[in-house]
Amino acid sequence: MTRALVPTRTAAAFLAAVLALTCPGQEAFAQAVRIARPAPSAGAVSWVPSASLPTGAMLPLAGAPLSAPALSPAMATPSIDTPPRPAAVRAAAATPAPVRPKAAVPSAKALERRAAEVKERAAEQRSIDRVLKVSIALEKIETAGSVREEDLKVTADRAWSEAPPAPPAEAAVPAGPSSPSPVLPKAAGAAPDRMNGPPAPPKPPFIRSKAKEARLAVGRVLDRGLASVGALSRRVPAPLVTLMTASATVGADLAARLLLPAVFGFTPAVGLWVVAGLGGVLIPALVATRVVLARRADPAHAPLTRYADGLLGVLAGAAAVTALGLTGLDLPAALLGAAVKGAGAVSLAPLLGLFAFMAALPVVYGAGHTAWGLRNKTKVAPEFPVDIPFSLMLIPMLFSPMMRFISLTGGVSDLLAFPLLFAAIAAYRLSIRFLTRMTAKGASTAAAGFSVRELLARWRLDRVPGEPTTPEAEIRRARVQSAWWGGALVLGSLAVLALLKLSVPAALAAAGASLTVSLVTMTPMILLSGFVAALFMRVKRVRSGPYVETVRDLARRAKVPMPRVYAGATTGAPNAFAAGGVQLLSVVAVKGYLTRLMTVRELRGVLAHELSHVKYRHMLTLFASIACLQLMSGGAVTLLQMALGYWAPLLWMIGAMGLTRANERMADAGAAKVTGDPRGLATGLRKFALLGVDDEDVPHREGSWLYRLLLSHPDPLERVRTLGRMLKKQG
Repeated sequence: MTRALVPTRTAAAFLAAVLALTCPGQEAFAQAVRIARPAPSAGAVSWVPSASLPTGAMLPLAGAPLSAPALSPAMATPSIDTPPRPAAVRAAAATPAPVRPKAAVPSAKALERRAAEVKERAAEQRSIDRVLKVSIALEKIETAGSVREEDLKVTADRAWSEAPPAPPAEAAVPAGPSSPSPVLPKAAGAAPDRMNGPPAPPKPPFIRSKAKEARLAVGRVLDRGLASVGALSRRVPAPLVTLMTASATVGADLAARLLLPAVFGFTPAVGLWVVAGLGGVLIPALVATRVVLARRADPAHAPLTRYADGLLGVLAGAAAVTALGLTGLDLPAALLGAAVKGAGAVSLAPLLGLFAFMAALPVVYGAGHTAWGLRNKTKVAPEFPVDIPFSLMLIPMLFSPMMRFISLTGGVSDLLAFPLLFAAIAAYRLSIRFLTRMTAKGASTAAAGFSVRELLARWRLDRVPGEPTTPEAEIRRARVQSAWWGGALVLGSLAVLALLKLSVPAALAAAGASLTVSLVTMTPMILLSGFVAALFMRVKRVRSGPYVETVRDLARRAKVPMPRVYAGATTGAPNAFAAGGVQLLSVVAVKGYLTRLMTVRELRGVLAHELSHVKYRHMLTLFASIACLQLMSGGAVTLLQMALGYWAPLLWMIGAMGLTRANERMADAGAAKVTGDPRGLATGLRKFALLGVDDEDVPHREGSWLYRLLLSHPDPLERVRTLGRMLKKQG
């Protein structure tokens, strides 16, 4: 029996459903799939016996109602007469559809991190916009409007890029397949985002560890103690603060000997080292700082003045106890009588003097910035101005004499020596914290900074004071300064070594051996310093493009080999550096938003400055200064040697920083000579300085005399004005 039907997709789907429902099994499912395939426009449906099933069974489409018991397991299967499909179509149908991986749902921490990055980029863009606004206003005044404002707005990033400029960080970027929108954290319960997945779960409550809770509790107790000391000092007349703290130091030493005679006593060596070794340099420096504050006679400086007086009194009390003990007129010994016979060897007054010495260091180098913060009602933290690489070399050399001092106290085990050393470090950190709280107490919410009118008056290049000069003259002047600081380093290190060895011939022999070792150990560092610096600064090499062509042109003008060119991310703090003790292995790199801040003209000046460091081999002078530091690392036995072992690294640091400042002045003049355009570097350095003003950094010139001696770069205003005097010579 044959019956023709109109081949439609509906009929095929119906037959497939019937087979799937009534004939379970893998073969029935396969037959259903074959039936459900699209039928051609012309053709007939016929009932034919199935090749895989027994013959003789037909599927009734009319007559009796369709029910499961009426169907026989042995039945024929319908087929559709269709023309054969192409091989490509059959292969595509046989290929399984690819399974899309599920999109990873960002965690709450990832969302917070991305939100912080977006916020940081927006803050960077705001700083760039403000600096560009002031810089463009300055250049329009200096050039009398001869330069178009549109040209001044074209930064190197835009000029060197073929693509249109990127939108500012605050602007919303439309979502799309090629430009995903920035990921921002969503509130709990918000609707799911197709781009970023479902919203992050609500953040669990922040739970602090017990150790952190303990540290915070100790910090709160110390803050209350510092606040109580400050409140008490404000009630005492200024001339009596020094006398009261000196008396308290002497009284504490007397009470310790009386109550614990088996532990506390007097050790002349300890007292001499504290008074002559530490106080012999710091007490005069603290007195000089106090005199400077008194000359200013500013009522806002009263808290700083009282704090300096208190530390000076503690040092004076330690000196008084030491002087009485050395001269035989030991007042505590006379008062205690027999108790002093079995006295211990731990000297309390010199220990208090050591803590006062560490607390007075931030006052000596940070008095200028703290006074500036008090005067301008701005929160200031007087941090140590030395760069991190130099600090890593300096700190171990300072801690070693302090451990020797603690060992001189006698009877102090190593288990107690380390806590005392940490207590001295804590005194230093607490002093910084106290000075910061001092400036934050009266700080206003508005930024102190400078007014635009003051900036325009101070940084104008067409009104620079001083006589005109040339790059060649400034290079000669910087070379004289570099030679002076370098000679001071060499002679000073040899003098210290002679005092440590107590013999000039022995010092010269030790110097020869030390320099030989330094040459052997530093040769790999000199050769690989450029690559190590690039790795440490996280920059990648650039082999082509306008940036590389600019460096190549400047290297040709400076007559130096082409250095390897590196670049970092265009976000983060702007920076440019050169490294390499050998010109053939030198490296020049830029990173941060430097290219988004400066024009091509300004960036040429900055790159020429870095190439001048390579040309004049300034990295070799740095390694030579490190060799001088190694000369001072001899063993110390006597008190004089211990004092030299402590102060010699600080004196070396002052000499090394003076050498680097002279090198920076030489590189500025060298850049002006190479480019023939002092204005480019001057405006670039001015933008750096304006960034510091925008971030409310304290100006270098406001620092104390010791702070300025420890700076690795000259004051930006001085550098800009020197380049401005070169512009005067050009007319």
